[in-house]
Amino acid sequence: MAADAAGRLIHIFNTWTLRGLPAWSAAPTRADPRAAVAAIVHAGYAGLQVEPGDPLMDAGFQAGVLMHASGRLTDPARARDMVAEHKERGFGLTTLHLGTGFESVAEGHALVEAVLEASQAYRYGLYVETHRATLTQDPRRTLDLIARYPQLRLNGDFSHWYCGCEMRYGDWDRKLDLLQPVFERVRYLHGRIADSGALQVAVTDLDAPHVRDARQLWTRAMAGFLDHSLRGEMLYFAPELLPNRLAVDGATVYPAYARQRIGDDGLAEDDCDRWQQALLLSRIASDCFGDAAGVTGGACGRDAPCEIS
Repeated sequence: MAADAAGRLIHIFNTWTLRGLPAWSAAPTRADPRAAVAAIVHAGYAGLQVEPGDPLMDAGFQAGVLMHASGRLTDPARARDMVAEHKERGFGLTTLHLGTGFESVAEGHALVEAVLEASQAYRYGLYVETHRATLTQDPRRTLDLIARYPQLRLNGDFSHWYCGCEMRYGDWDRKLDLLQPVFERVRYLHGRIADSGALQVAVTDLDAPHVRDARQLWTRAMAGFLDHSLRGEMLYFAPELLPNRLAVDGATVYPAYARQRIGDDGLAEDDCDRWQQALLLSRIASDCFGDAAGVTGGACGRDAPCEIS
């Protein structure tokens, strides 16, 4: 499809980015959900992606912004129930961690078929995320699934492949070409940049090799969207920058995504402000979309620009 007939890039804020932030972050506090949502919208995001039950969820719905869910599905029998629950809450779509990565071929097929059936039955978008410890943790298996189920649509979080599969080891350009069927099916992007040794790194040099590679992955996915999306379809970009640790029900949990440094008090702290990094990633994504559409200034499709402040 020609770019002038396609949709545009929509910026969404994944609320995991606000969790476990250091006190010096410029981010809005989660303690006041309404104020936090207002600040997110003021920054230029069109909505939120949350896990159902997130404290910001109700404030997001009350504010009338776009609301997307994230979830995990390991049992095909649960697909319809999950979609029904998310749709009833008012979410517009859900990105999925599908399976554990240990599924047999038959078990993997059953999961994908359940996702496709539930999505069609409820007329609800389900986008399977390229993620470690899931069915799509391996690019080759993902390509095989797409070959069998070409209607599958994806949430591209390419940091998992870039680092976890060490994509820079070998013929980079050939790998990008082989991944073309993936790029054509991306309808959601989780914004995170990895290098070959860490899944989530702060962007401090826009010309660093791993940043250039991330831009290339995003631009290829955006071009795939512009060439293969249906009229009215949108591509969503949601920076998802997870903490190193956070408190959950009184216990400390260690996602260990955010890199750490020793602060002035001698204690470990985040090496960057993930709120500011999310804004930077969103601006980079706007530029990539402009490149994919063949226009200058980060314009995002025919309807409106997708700049973010």
